[in-house]
Amino acid sequence: MTQAPLTLSTALLTPSPYHVGYGIEAHFVDALKEHAGRAAPIDKVFFFTERALLGDVVGGLHERLREALPTALFTVPQGERGKGFAALEEALEGLIAAGATKRSAIVAAGGGWGGGGGGGGETSWGWRRGCSFAGCATWRCPPP
Repeated sequence: MTQAPLTLSTALLTPSPYHVGYGIEAHFVDALKEHAGRAAPIDKVFFFTERALLGDVVGGLHERLREALPTALFTVPQGERGKGFAALEEALEGLIAAGATKRSAIVAAGGGWGGGGGGGGETSWGWRRGCSFAGCATWRCPPP
């Protein structure tokens, strides 16, 4: 089931919107392309998630991103092991090896990486003084 997302804004001159909803993968991809491509188009998306979430939790989002934009998949350690400096270092080294640029976007989905204050945000601001970042907090609940 898909629903129209609830969109909240930071109300800044250049706002960073928050989109909330169930089954909003298609909307998310369109919003990412629009928001992150304002100054220059996104050259590549780096999708970070825990391997255990790739199935029914974030797999659909990853597939939609791959269909719309060049996308590389990075899996991160599950739980607390993925929240330290070693995981951050591994993520930054992975971006270097994969040819990330300032025009790249990081999408972090689920777990500590996509939720509040996880490794995805730290990786994005640590990469060349910042690149586009979208955090996708996840939770399992039945559809409305």
